[in-house]
Amino acid sequence: MNHQEIEKINKIFLMLERELDETKKALDNINKSIDKYDKYQYTKIV
Repeated sequence: MNHQEIEKINKIFLMLERELDETKKALDNINKSIDKYDKYQYTKIV
């Protein structure tokens, strides 16, 4: 493997890492929204 190929693979890994971070943040936000909704529903029922 030459230097160019290694750099290309490295860029792909960095891109994947960013995508995973963005996905994790999005899922965390969804979970927070669900938690808020569940709490609201709970207080509404009680």
